[in-house]
Amino acid sequence: MKRLVQRDDGVWDFVPYFAYLETIRGQLPAPVHAFATDEAHYSFSSPTSLHDASLKSLVIREIEGDDGRRTSIVVETCYLGPQGDRDIHITYGGVVGYDLHYAEVRPETHGYRRPPVHGDIIAHEIRIDRPGIVTHEIHFADGAGFTIHFTSFEHKVTAVAPARP
Repeated sequence: MKRLVQRDDGVWDFVPYFAYLETIRGQLPAPVHAFATDEAHYSFSSPTSLHDASLKSLVIREIEGDDGRRTSIVVETCYLGPQGDRDIHITYGGVVGYDLHYAEVRPETHGYRRPPVHGDIIAHEIRIDRPGIVTHEIHFADGAGFTIHFTSFEHKVTAVAPARP
């Protein structure tokens, strides 16, 4: 994370991050700005927050133009919301780069065995790293994460049907 600061006591300090978002307001596409500046998307208690949400899917697609040639990349993500009652979908268009990393979970590191999963999202930030390109960086509890560099963005939330007993 470059703008979202974790203090020495482990608490995330959002004040500098939200101040930064205001300085780049004119550089962010409207849907990105609306998402990035909505504190509910970072809250520890909001059902639409990415904090404590878990990754359900990440799909990287190449889009074909009318002539059949590949013209662009889209990344589609879906997260189960932190309260398990909704899916949070984020689609990144005009993708110009992405980085994925996953750290092997080892018993000697965590002191116990657990399945190889990402864990919940602990933090995410949106920023501008270069003109015209938006970056969304996401970190998971078990050390995994990804960074997507894009030009367009879509966010939607859908209800999840309750599980049958």
